Amino acid sequence: MPGDVLVIDDDESESRLLRTALSTHGMSAEVAISAGEAQRLLSSHQFKVVVAALSVSGPEVMETLRSGAARPIVILIVPPHTEIPPDPADMVCLVVRRPLDNAMVGQVIARCIPPQMQSPGPEPTAQLS
Repeated sequence: MPGDVLVIDDDESESRLLRTALSTHGMSAEVAISAGEAQRLLSSHQFKVVVAALSVSGPEVMETLRSGAARPIVILIVPPHTEIPPDPADMVCLVVRRPLDNAMVGQVIARCIPPQMQSPGPEPTAQLS
């Protein structure tokens, strides 16, 4: 069964970084490396969050997201110094510029993904006196 997060990115190292960071926060993710694969996954599963590289998620993917019954939280990854197209602006929670790193991904998760989707941290251990 697919996870609650769809990562649309053809950069393998970036996809791996995102998937690892999401799993660290208790979320499972599916990865699509093309717009066609993203369309297929979006037609068969309702994702709560979509992390999409602008280079892969074209207008057809954004239109699919926009027309869904429940709109997911959308985080858009763009190259540095790139103009953000106005079309997806109405549905994007956050725009993140490349290059990504662990700290940035952690901040993105904390800022955009509801705490109830994230697993709680480790239980504190009781100390015996």
